[in-house]
Amino acid sequence: MLTPRDQPIDSLADLTPDEWEALSEWEGLFSSKYDCVGELVEPEEYERRGDGTAPLITASDEEEGGDDEDDDDDDKEDDANGSSVITYTRDIDA
Repeated sequence: MLTPRDQPIDSLADLTPDEWEALSEWEGLFSSKYDCVGELVEPEEYERRGDGTAPLITASDEEEGGDDEDDDDDDKEDDANGSSVITYTRDIDA
């Protein structure tokens, strides 16, 4: 499910018990195959936590064609202005 950048992340509060069970099964499937490398947080939460949640790559980096490690300050500024954080996973069975 995609959420537009200018809207808050869906809290999933309206899910039924069956939908929560299905979601839990999907979470188990993915967590058994992939390492969790990050979490999706609102820009305000990112600001509150500080540098401990600095992303590896942001949506603006993706649009520009990649992550430039020299742009850490730019990444933080972009995130503070509401840009989504993109998280990547890797297959641990590979």
